[in-house]
Amino acid sequence: MSAPALTGRAQPLVAVVCSVPVVFEALRDTLESIASVRVFPADDGVAGLLRSISPDAVVVDSDGVAQSAEPVARELGIALVHLGVHERFLRVFQDGFWQAADHDGSVSAETVRNVVAGGLYGRREAK
Repeated sequence: MSAPALTGRAQPLVAVVCSVPVVFEALRDTLESIASVRVFPADDGVAGLLRSISPDAVVVDSDGVAQSAEPVARELGIALVHLGVHERFLRVFQDGFWQAADHDGSVSAETVRNVVAGGLYGRREAK
């Protein structure tokens, strides 16, 4: 059974914007259990891209992309998950502020999936 639509889609759309392609490879199968997943390269046009595709959640792997995506996440009211691969951190921008994600020191694909699911379904439940 597919996840209920949040924006009229068959499944919610999660955009993974990454500078390290292996990040997408690690997340793809796990995230596809809860959403439709699309990967995009990290570049200067991230804000415009996100406005154009209007995803239900975004996962990024760099500070610069997180900064570019933050205003769009605020405008669209979506969760923005920032994964620090080398630093081993996970934080979420939601409801106008950044907060550390509860991940017990582990930054696995399953942990990212759980944080994204909370952003998708927790957001819908709150409305």
